[in-house]
Amino acid sequence: MISISSLPTDKKDSLEKFAKSGYFMKGLVYFLIGILATMTAFGLGGDVNGKTGIFQFILEQPFGRILLSIVALGLFGYTAWRWTQAFIAPEKDNDDSAMDKINRIGYFISGFTYGTLASFAMKMAIQGVKNDAGGGRSTVIAQILDMPAGSIIVGILALVIIGKGGYEIWKGFSDKHMKKINTLARKTKEVVREAGKVGYISRGIVLLVIGYLTARAAIENNASKAGGTENAFEFMFSSTSAWLVGLVALGLALYGLFMVIRAKEFRIQA
Repeated sequence: MISISSLPTDKKDSLEKFAKSGYFMKGLVYFLIGILATMTAFGLGGDVNGKTGIFQFILEQPFGRILLSIVALGLFGYTAWRWTQAFIAPEKDNDDSAMDKINRIGYFISGFTYGTLASFAMKMAIQGVKNDAGGGRSTVIAQILDMPAGSIIVGILALVIIGKGGYEIWKGFSDKHMKKINTLARKTKEVVREAGKVGYISRGIVLLVIGYLTARAAIENNASKAGGTENAFEFMFSSTSAWLVGLVALGLALYGLFMVIRAKEFRIQA
């Protein structure tokens, strides 16, 4: 394993820049999703189309192709950081525990997910038109369901997503999200703490719904039942009151803001 102590200073600085840009762009995407979903919930316009729908929203703004290219590059940076965590583990020297291996798998999956999103965003920016990515998750689920024991694999995926959602909620309640927020003034830090808490809990709720939709796809052997953030909000809108969905959406926007602050605060530490 390559450790932080063996990395030259210039490479460590480059990793930090990749990670910072990635956290910032991730935060921007979640902030826009949360704001548009909040507007939809309270009848103020807006349209919830998940992460790829946000890319279309950015593309339609002045200088949209340039802005979307910048977002894509930032998400590629986040992908690079996640895969660095998966294969190099720069912040955990000589850690070969079972939990470390689980974390590495999670980092790899996260990197793959955001790398796919970054590719969609860059393709849209280059072409100047919407890339048909809305059915991407269902297409992948359909391919898995066609495999031997496909339903079991999708079921396991659903459990992983549900577990991730539960972990995000726990992280919010336990204040673990503040672990690397160190340089803020005390009063500012308290505000950020509460915003992050609401943000992580809200994101956890969205992941729980996505996990439920994925589990339903496995049980019914029907890929169209699965979905991402857009489908999660559609399910919530049809299952509960709009103002509750609005609170979750607002929390997702706060999660985005917290990621932006984390980008500012981020440092690689052994």
